[in-house]
Amino acid sequence: MTVAASTKLQEKLHRDLGQYYGEAPLKPPSTAYSHECHKKLSPELVRDGVVVLASYLGTSGSSGSDFDLYKLNMAYLLDPEIRATFNALMKDWYPPTRH
Repeated sequence: MTVAASTKLQEKLHRDLGQYYGEAPLKPPSTAYSHECHKKLSPELVRDGVVVLASYLGTSGSSGSDFDLYKLNMAYLLDPEIRATFNALMKDWYPPTRH
């Protein structure tokens, strides 16, 4: 995806979140592509991203009896120690292939 296409999508998602919340959510960072982009994130922006992800996946919510997308994304994106532990755990894991 090009930066221009990503920016256009980001703007649409921002408008859609405004309709979802009934007010405009926080504006996402204007420069999303860098190796340090996670440092620009706030808990509110991560929450908004989880809302979009859960909606896209068609889940009834972002946390359920055996999963919590909020907690997972908050921890991974905002806590460097958790991120390092998770990355080490997932080092040799690959998504299953489609058949």
